[in-house]
Amino acid sequence: MERVRALERDLAGLDGNLPELALRFVLSHPAVSTVIPRMRTVRNVERNAAVPDKGPLDTRTLETLKRHTWEKNFYA
Repeated sequence: MERVRALERDLAGLDGNLPELALRFVLSHPAVSTVIPRMRTVRNVERNAAVPDKGPLDTRTLETLKRHTWEKNFYA
């Protein structure tokens, strides 16, 4: 939960909730053209379908998110 709270603090003021911003983060990479998220309700479908219209995250936000990189080395 600490990592989620830190993300919420750093992303406060941006348009969208964490799941929406996560989709925009993935779509910000030039090699990604499609994301298939889980959609359990009609509301999820509507929100997820609207994400591409908001475009990729700006450079400043992407730089902010780099501070949250979580290196997981399962073989150490």
